Amino acid sequence: MSLHKKKIAETKTLLLTAKQATEVLGYGTERRFLNAVKRGQMPKAFDKNGRPYLWSRKEIEARLPEPANDNRKESETIKIDRRLGLI
Repeated sequence: MSLHKKKIAETKTLLLTAKQATEVLGYGTERRFLNAVKRGQMPKAFDKNGRPYLWSRKEIEARLPEPANDNRKESETIKIDRRLGLI
């Protein structure tokens, strides 16, 4: 299980605010998370009363990539994540 999936699994709530999602996923700032939503890397917000401000924990978890099988690929993935400011 990847670090991000583990953090999401530890989250008790089914819906996350942008701030919570940012912290759990390690984006650094809410703006980075919201940009990932705009790019389609993360799901759109759950729309309640015309105010999309909550995200489904399960939908976010489904968008996370599976961990790499060999250590070399995993370390390359970590380097990319660091470069993007995800961790």
